[in-house]
Amino acid sequence: MAEVASQIDLKLIKIQKNKKGTYGIKPLGKEGKGKDRLQPVQPMSHDELDQLSFLFDQDLFESKYNIIYDPVFKKINSISRGWTEDTIGSMPVLFDRDLFQLSDITEIVVQGNKVVASLAGQTEFEKPIQSACIKNKLNASFKGDLMTIKMPPITTSDYQKKIKMAQATVKTFKTKTAALIESEIVEIHENMKNLEENQFHLFEPSLNGLRDLLASYRLHLTLYDIEKIKEIESILKLKHTLLLGK
Repeated sequence: MAEVASQIDLKLIKIQKNKKGTYGIKPLGKEGKGKDRLQPVQPMSHDELDQLSFLFDQDLFESKYNIIYDPVFKKINSISRGWTEDTIGSMPVLFDRDLFQLSDITEIVVQGNKVVASLAGQTEFEKPIQSACIKNKLNASFKGDLMTIKMPPITTSDYQKKIKMAQATVKTFKTKTAALIESEIVEIHENMKNLEENQFHLFEPSLNGLRDLLASYRLHLTLYDIEKIKEIESILKLKHTLLLGK
């Protein structure tokens, strides 16, 4: 099996999408010389993934993928317009292990680029509010019962920078997940070289059979990646609309 698997050139197993929307790879030899000629490829089914788990571990792959995905999802999903006179009242304040909104604690009055409020003797809230402001990069000051929070100026340029940084993050995400898929295909290929004879009955142990199997794995991983990228790009589009409009 090692000898047959070693003959496979992974660079030639590249998934392409034809005009009909189906996927395939370039056939070997003369059959692959046609410009639009593709050999159809089907992704791995759940049953096949279970039966051939000695070649590829889906759960382990998803775990590796999520290490890349989760921080990006969190970063894109956390994009906001920032605190304004319309939203500052909803700023969360942690007090005595409970979360309050700032507007639950005190009545807020907006004066230009700052928010003024009176704690009316509730000095126990001073430090929690101060901590909440620091966490949200706001400058708060207290003089007796009077609290003042300076609101940072936010311009369209600031929003554009946020979106541009988010777009760069998504671009890096795509590069990292593509590299992960390549490493998984290499690992599957190596596992093929170490198969035992009693495992051959689960698939066709020929050059074409192994090549087709690798193509199915690549399509399976590619489709998984496409769906995750769609999720991220969908959230980014919503954030773009929130900050800059359509």
